[in-house]
Amino acid sequence: MRRRNFIEAALVLSLLLFLPGSSARAFTGGQSPSLTISDGLSSPAGIAFDPSGNLWVSDNGLGEALEFVPPFASGGPPAVELSNGLEGPAGITFSSGNLWIADYSANKVLEYASPITSGSSPALALSNGMRSPIGLAFDSSGDLWVADFGEFETTNSSDINIPAQTTIPGSVLEFKPPFSSGESPSLNISSGLVNPLALAFSSGDLLVADQGMQAVLMFGPPFSNSSSPTIAISNSLTDPAGITIDTAGDVWVADYGSRSVFEFVPPLGGSPAVALTNGLSDPTAIAFDHTGNLWIADKVAGKVFEIANPNPSSPGITSYEYLLAVPAILAVSIVAYFLALTRSRRGRVKVASATRMGV
Repeated sequence: MRRRNFIEAALVLSLLLFLPGSSARAFTGGQSPSLTISDGLSSPAGIAFDPSGNLWVSDNGLGEALEFVPPFASGGPPAVELSNGLEGPAGITFSSGNLWIADYSANKVLEYASPITSGSSPALALSNGMRSPIGLAFDSSGDLWVADFGEFETTNSSDINIPAQTTIPGSVLEFKPPFSSGESPSLNISSGLVNPLALAFSSGDLLVADQGMQAVLMFGPPFSNSSSPTIAISNSLTDPAGITIDTAGDVWVADYGSRSVFEFVPPLGGSPAVALTNGLSDPTAIAFDHTGNLWIADKVAGKVFEIANPNPSSPGITSYEYLLAVPAILAVSIVAYFLALTRSRRGRVKVASATRMGV
């Protein structure tokens, strides 16, 4: 009876934990923004949340990085307006509480040490090897990765067969701590890249949103200067500009050419599972807050939108993970059952031996 109850309990537990439809990100294509922030914004280009849950927006038009403190409101002004050292801020991220900003116009990546105020100045500036830094990401080892967009070179030739502008392809640079202002990149990866705009890491793989390739490219470790990518995502993409990974491992891409934000569920390569379009003009950067709400920086609209998580209390799991997880839990349950059975038999043998010995 106990064995049967054990198996039944394992089955019920598996189904309750991994019941389809319990996704914490049950976003649908028909969703509209639940909140719009526009006060103090002109051309938001980057978006990130600090460890305290405050929203930071880099504004390329203003040359500033702005902090908004929860509870967020449509009419709430920024709490911090950071401008020292900035010309054309783009990608933005945090590491160990410090703010990092890629400045596309100044050809630098700047670090601002916490606590950050409107009067803060850069604690460090990286510039070696950069032409147009635009996207940032830290890997699990604390290394900084920079997406360098490349540039357009103007020619003065009168030959009509020579284009007036030629594209110098971009690259992805890696910098290792401890960081210093004179530091050169430890890696400079350019193979397969045209105009990289944004970076993200997924299970150790480096994902690059490349506008020129109209795709998300994947580089696998170990990384080297000669690393070559595979195309991870191309369906529905025209101008991928922002990329982030949710807690379930799904890849989200902001594509300003199609005025959409797409969700792609692993294994990658297929069509988007969700396409968000309502209210979007030029989505350029995306991020999730600590409760699973999706935030979108829209550069043309001059706004930042929140798309509310429909189910913030659930643990979050995709249907693909569900198919993998149920058999895994059942397998663990069966192993536990046989271990318990083996211990039970050993216990009976010990009792029988003790009885024969008169104990």
